Amino acid sequence: MSKLCNIFNIVKASISIAILFIVIPNTYANNKDIDTLGVLYSCDMEIRKAEVCAVISDETHISVPQFVFDEKGDSFEVKAINSHAFRYNDKIMMVVLPNSITSIGTSMFTNCNNLISVTLLDSISHISMIAFRGCSSLKQLNVKSVAHIGKWAFGNCKSLQSLSFLNSVKTIGECAFNGCENIESVEMPDCLSEIGIGAFENCTKLKFVKFSKSIHVLRQNTFRYCVGLVEIVLPENVKEIKPWAFDGCTNLKKVKVSKDCVIANHAFPENTIIEYY
Repeated sequence: MSKLCNIFNIVKASISIAILFIVIPNTYANNKDIDTLGVLYSCDMEIRKAEVCAVISDETHISVPQFVFDEKGDSFEVKAINSHAFRYNDKIMMVVLPNSITSIGTSMFTNCNNLISVTLLDSISHISMIAFRGCSSLKQLNVKSVAHIGKWAFGNCKSLQSLSFLNSVKTIGECAFNGCENIESVEMPDCLSEIGIGAFENCTKLKFVKFSKSIHVLRQNTFRYCVGLVEIVLPENVKEIKPWAFDGCTNLKKVKVSKDCVIANHAFPENTIIEYY
């Protein structure tokens, strides 16, 4: 009896394996890969969409088109980029992405050490966490419509100088610009309502900050070690300043703040003069 059971189990397993090999290829039957100028795309034949899977080119300038074509001339719209496609690429210097891309995924450009400029056009609304972290050569980001910036999105982007792309931003995540030591000014749009912990920590050359009229709380470490700050004026909409918000700002001499604002202990260095209005 046990011998029959063993035979039955072997036959059953063989059938399962056979079915597996029959079914799996059909799962991917609608997908095909296209290599265009050293950029590898995965294309869905059914919905006619494409995703950038990998960059295998040695080119320093990459321009991703809105549409790619197969050998038959059929077109596929590029709608997504795999988070692994660009990261740790030491050759790439400039990237242009099409309007069909609406977000920059997690760690998409992490540690692209020679990346200088990225053009994202006006379709990008979301930059995910650590998207550009460690891009130490990044100087310029050409984009106008970003609404949300994730945690550590630009952490340690030491060459980044301009934050002009903040024009439409609504939320800035934790440590989003931590270590961006070449930023000298920050102008927050009035639509910005949330700034995460440590968002501008270690921005050592930061000298000027224009605050949003929608910000009510400055969280811990928001401007910690921003030693370039000398004087700041906080609008009356800022109702609370958390501990260590300006810790380590050793050159911050004077702060003007509303008398209704609640200031936690250790929010400012001991020698800072707080002037209420």
